[in-house]
Amino acid sequence: MSSLYLDAVQQGRNAWWRYLLSLLLIVSFWLILGSLPLIIWLAINHLTKGTLTIPAEDDQILKYVVFSLSFCFLLLGIFLAMTGIHRRRFRTLIRPDATVSSRRIMQGGGVWLLLLVVSYLVEAGVTPARFELTFDPVKWFVFLPLVLIFTPIQTTAEELLFRGYVLQSLSLLTKNRWFLVGLSSLLFGALHLGNPEVGATNSAGWLSLTYIAFGVFLSLITLRDNSLELAIGCHAANNLFLAAIVRDRVSVLDTPAMLTRMVIPDARVEFFPFLVQAVVFYYLFFGKEIPPVAGNQRIGEGGQTVEGARDEGEG
Repeated sequence: MSSLYLDAVQQGRNAWWRYLLSLLLIVSFWLILGSLPLIIWLAINHLTKGTLTIPAEDDQILKYVVFSLSFCFLLLGIFLAMTGIHRRRFRTLIRPDATVSSRRIMQGGGVWLLLLVVSYLVEAGVTPARFELTFDPVKWFVFLPLVLIFTPIQTTAEELLFRGYVLQSLSLLTKNRWFLVGLSSLLFGALHLGNPEVGATNSAGWLSLTYIAFGVFLSLITLRDNSLELAIGCHAANNLFLAAIVRDRVSVLDTPAMLTRMVIPDARVEFFPFLVQAVVFYYLFFGKEIPPVAGNQRIGEGGQTVEGARDEGEG
């Protein structure tokens, strides 16, 4: 069995009709079944408050849970498409041999979280007036277990879809990796164009470019590491930080974070710190060659542990 990440697609059944059926299944689970919690909430609001919209003053935590549930359906849709339609092991979206290292995921998340903290500390040190303490202990500690559950589900579902299913499936059409990285990242960026911060910023084009660049970065580390693990950890750490620690005043993540950045950030300025973080992350893992944690255990199918070193990336 080839160890190359993109070659994992060859383990499944790849007739064109399977992709059409899988796309319909995934979209139906994500956008139709995933909308049911929101529809139910809107119906309750209509009966109790006489409105078909979600008032701004409605509970932040409930709002977060309702919107996060759609990604649970997305994850289920991807699982059913992989196992039922493509007849392929679900975990091969993460690594070709279907094993998963939670420690490698934690490495990616830990390094990206550290880089985020440093970036925000620098900003807070230079312009402290931008940040306001919004820490509500009771609400935050109720929110904490929910964000630790739902945010990794959301980010993992996105990674499995864009850096897993889409990236691997497109490799059946072309082996040009820059085309694969570019197209999957454009689709990922397009997903985020409806975020409220895009309309609020004075540089929507740059913010869109940042979303696409984040997708490119996650795709590159996935191909370089021959695994989705670093991208899963990195994406989860990014969104957990922005949901629980520092959120923007105008953001799709309307959460009870500890701090709120009260200004609408200039996406032209935000883009370059992101590039620095991405380059440092890439260098730390692939320039300095941070290996998996010693004594690493991989979880194989059926829940059994698989000992041993990981395969080399393709370089």
